[in-house]
Amino acid sequence: MGYVYIQSTFLQQTPKLLFSSLNSIPFEGEENNIGIYHVEILNDGKTTIKNINCVIIIEGSIIEDHILSVEPSISYIEIQVEDRFSLEIPMLNSKEKIGVSLLTTSIGELPMKPLISLRGEGVTGIESSDESEVSIIETFRNITTIVTFLGVLISIGIRYYITKE
Repeated sequence: MGYVYIQSTFLQQTPKLLFSSLNSIPFEGEENNIGIYHVEILNDGKTTIKNINCVIIIEGSIIEDHILSVEPSISYIEIQVEDRFSLEIPMLNSKEKIGVSLLTTSIGELPMKPLISLRGEGVTGIESSDESEVSIIETFRNITTIVTFLGVLISIGIRYYITKE
């Protein structure tokens, strides 16, 4: 019974939802400032992620236009209001990604990076620069699972040895 639990934990496919954003260098105009922001959303896990919601906020700006880079077979709903762009994606398969480019204007100073909130069913998106933190946690989890598995095997071996004599 312990073997089945360990096997299912060890072989479990965990979702991994990442986003990345490059620093923007806003252009200063005579009347207002212009910024171009790029965000990429990636399902880097080994399983499908459903009900993905991404909100991108560029504080103090007006989003004038946007372009999405997405495979034609991936469905989505987009909502753009003032300084906020929302993207709802019903499903992303493993290794599928979506790119978002936003053209913004502002009378004041524009931020170097947008605020990004990303989540899906059972997973919270993380910035890909924070991925090393997640990799350490996943590595620790895998080592713990292997040690537990070995402990169970040793325990079974000891019980077998005792009952054999």
